[in-house]
Amino acid sequence: MGMHGSMAVAQGAAPVQPPSATTESVAAGGSPAGKTFGAFTDPDGAIASYTAGISNAVGSTSINSGSGLGAYAVTGSANGNSYTLYLNAKNSDGDIVSTAQHTVNIAAAVSGGWTTQSEVDFTADVTNVVLSKSDGQTVYEADGTTAKATVNANDRVGTTTSTYQVISGTGLQAVCASGSATSTSRYVSVNLDTSSIDWNAAGAVAVDFITSGFSMGNTNDAMLLGLSTDTSPVSGTNYGARYDFDGTNHVQAAYRRQASAGTTGADQNSDTSAPTAIAWRVILWGGRTAIAYWREQSSYLEGIPSGSGVLVGEAGRDALAQSTAEGADFGSTVRAALELVTRDTSNTTVVFEKCRLQTFA
Repeated sequence: MGMHGSMAVAQGAAPVQPPSATTESVAAGGSPAGKTFGAFTDPDGAIASYTAGISNAVGSTSINSGSGLGAYAVTGSANGNSYTLYLNAKNSDGDIVSTAQHTVNIAAAVSGGWTTQSEVDFTADVTNVVLSKSDGQTVYEADGTTAKATVNANDRVGTTTSTYQVISGTGLQAVCASGSATSTSRYVSVNLDTSSIDWNAAGAVAVDFITSGFSMGNTNDAMLLGLSTDTSPVSGTNYGARYDFDGTNHVQAAYRRQASAGTTGADQNSDTSAPTAIAWRVILWGGRTAIAYWREQSSYLEGIPSGSGVLVGEAGRDALAQSTAEGADFGSTVRAALELVTRDTSNTTVVFEKCRLQTFA
């Protein structure tokens, strides 16, 4: 019998009273909390058992688990659903003597917004590995057999004595050392599957990085990062940002872009000590115009970053000037790329923790 069944009340007995009805509002994309009902008022001890059920106004949610007063967990709920979870209290004859109700309303999905297309987190669920100097290397999840990411790691300028290694709990630690007084550089990049992205139609595409563990010892040591058509963030068509050490200060420079020639924007901020972590977000608008954002923090920047500590570099429309058609520079695979530059014998080090690709529609 459902929650609308008739109530059985013995003659002369005090009626059983249910706990007050409750309501839960759930944001789009969220999950309803497990529900534990309050105690019924049962002065004569008429309740012998409980039976739960669901009445769906919108959707097809069902009870997954629970007994007694709860907690009750549900399954099959979705954005825009509305249902009432009810609990019938029954006497020893199996008659309903009272019913408690809990209504849940889940918000409908908002049209548009940022959607994560792919993400690689080198700090968790990963197998430790020292990368060789080659492109197209597979990094595996913790089970050692499931592919997590395709990584490229190699020298770009000169011959380095570098080591790039994935360390669970830390990330992809990148160390660039020349072993000589000459300038050398080495890149590491992650292949991102963008086959589902229409570069011309997408309102915006964003790539995010979290970096930490900065160590630079020479004047003009640098780190460059961004979204690139090549394995390096300073080759092919790319856009992003640059971080420098001027011998005294750790400098968070402006955008970095590469079309027919590389261009780096003016310095935006500097500090005598290295930051603990920096979040970077580079957004490509309408297939062409790139803007870089960054702030000292250990979690991703979201949406259009703003607020205290957010720095902005506008790469401009000529960031992708090699192409005559918007978006034509990009294909099914692009790279979230990072490069380290060292100017002398000491090391340049950074930890590439994770990266993410999002689209906005």
